[in-house]
Amino acid sequence: MALLKQQRVGEHVRRLRVQAEISLRTLARQTGFSASFVSQLENGLVSPSISSMEKIAAALGASLGELFAAAAGGEGGLVVRAADRQAVSSGWSKADIEALSVGRS
Repeated sequence: MALLKQQRVGEHVRRLRVQAEISLRTLARQTGFSASFVSQLENGLVSPSISSMEKIAAALGASLGELFAAAAGGEGGLVVRAADRQAVSSGWSKADIEALSVGRS
């Protein structure tokens, strides 16, 4: 059975937290989240916002891109700056669509 993206992120957050030798409660305190939220995140029960992921990554000394790569099962690309993004065509939308990462098409 394939892991859901939030489960992959949760497992990666737990791995980083354990490697940093900090408790769940300490990570919660450092990020301003409840220990319950951090526990739910680590167990793949919640899907964190990008803002939440930024706070968690910073507290663990990781990059936001690293958490995105964890969500993609290690197959994620680098996040691309706005000026360097490639346009993506869509057959159903007239919106301007840009690739936010490099990697698989």
